[in-house]
Amino acid sequence: MRLLPRFKKLTLWNKLGAFGSAASVASLALTVIGLLLTLVAFLATLRPSMGAASKSSEKRTQTYPEIGREIKMSNSGKEVEDLVGNIEQELLPQGFKVEPRQRVFNEAGEQIAELDLVISGPLGSSSVRWLIECRDRPSEGSAPISWIEQLVARKERLQFDKVFAVSTTGFSPAARDFAKTKGIILRTVSRFADIKSDFMIQSMSFEFQLIDFDGPGQMQPADPKDARNVDLKMPMFRRIGDSEFLHLPVFVSRYPDYLYPIDQNPERVLFKYDDWLDVKEANEIIRVHLVRIPLRKSNVIKESKALLATIYAEDGKTIWLEGQFEADTPKGKMKSRVQILTLPDGRQSVQIVNDEVPDGYFPDSFSVYGRN
Repeated sequence: MRLLPRFKKLTLWNKLGAFGSAASVASLALTVIGLLLTLVAFLATLRPSMGAASKSSEKRTQTYPEIGREIKMSNSGKEVEDLVGNIEQELLPQGFKVEPRQRVFNEAGEQIAELDLVISGPLGSSSVRWLIECRDRPSEGSAPISWIEQLVARKERLQFDKVFAVSTTGFSPAARDFAKTKGIILRTVSRFADIKSDFMIQSMSFEFQLIDFDGPGQMQPADPKDARNVDLKMPMFRRIGDSEFLHLPVFVSRYPDYLYPIDQNPERVLFKYDDWLDVKEANEIIRVHLVRIPLRKSNVIKESKALLATIYAEDGKTIWLEGQFEADTPKGKMKSRVQILTLPDGRQSVQIVNDEVPDGYFPDSFSVYGRN
């Protein structure tokens, strides 16, 4: 209200200056308003592209028909690290190591491979080593045979006892067939953490029958004039018509019907074979009959632990537990591959394949008596 009288008293130049200042303020205000309008227009142009990006991110979660469940994109390296922690909880107390991202170098110091996850630990007097390789490539579809070929090469070159191929997108038919022939164990998962409970240590008991020689033996050669001495602990025996020669303890275990008690003592037996046998000593084969060899039997129980893994069918159902068992005996080391199948009534059926058994030891029974 008081500004108007004061304005009238101003000189012409002062009035022009006042008008100029007011115009500058108005111009600045219009400039700010223009910038705001420009920013609003720019944001409006971004909204369609942001929506497209949102739709694009939604497409990163896909369903793969070959496994029938949702596969999520994730940082596979982080998942492998989490998986290590979960497996360690089960295996570390048993003296096993779980190592992620293990680098392998050649003699020249050049890195030739990086292994996703290596499990190693003591079984008996030696160490077992398992390799777990993980593949999460949804954009490439099912894991191809070339990946399995690479894992087979790693198994052979780096001498792993078992190799597990874990894929979030399943496996091609060719990859499955090749893996089966080469002993690569396949596992299809939604997340790598799905296998965290697949590995375990289980206590086992293996009962052997030990067969030793208990005195000199006798046998008649085809030529009555042949008076040579044969060390029965060294040669190999074969029935007429059979193709395979066997050491005597193995031969006895395969044909137990030819064992007869001595003096009613169940531990002392006589191997009695009246028909013809071929005996191979060094490179010479001798035909004999009327074989009489005294033997001593005893039962030996060896307890140890087995490293086991859960094996699944293509539909995700559990088939069995599979793993390795090892025990030390007075006559050497024994190594077995085991498969443990849980029957419908809850009992467990155990099948074994012996890779290494000391001479004179013959597997009699195998029992699972607890998981640690």
